[in-house]
Amino acid sequence: WTKSIFPFLERTPAANRGPGAYRTWEELRASDDVGVITAVKNKSINFHANLAEVRALAPDLIFSARFQHILKEDLIAVAPLGVLNMHPGALPKYRGLYVDLRAMLQGDVRQTMT
Repeated sequence: WTKSIFPFLERTPAANRGPGAYRTWEELRASDDVGVITAVKNKSINFHANLAEVRALAPDLIFSARFQHILKEDLIAVAPLGVLNMHPGALPKYRGLYVDLRAMLQGDVRQTMT
C-alpha cells in the first residue's frame, strides 16, 4: 500500500484530482493551515529530534491518522487540546494495519472509523 498507492497519489497532478481532493505531503507542508513534520527515518515519533519538531509547530491539537507509533506522554502534552487518533476500521474486529482493505476483502459494505 505505502509503496504503491502513496507514490501514485504523489505523482498525480493537482488538476487531475478533482474538487475537494487530497493534498500531497509537500502541498500540506507549503500551506499555512496544516503543520507537517518530517520524522527522523527509522525512529519513533517520540525520539527527541522528532519531539522537538512537533514542539516547534506548537500545535493546539494533534490529529493522528494511519500512524504506526504509540504517542507517549511527552508528545501528548505538547498540544493543550490533546490528540485525536483516527483508526480506519471497527475495533476490535479490524485492529492492526490495512484494515480498510481487509474490510473490503471481507465484503463489508460499510466502513467504520474509530
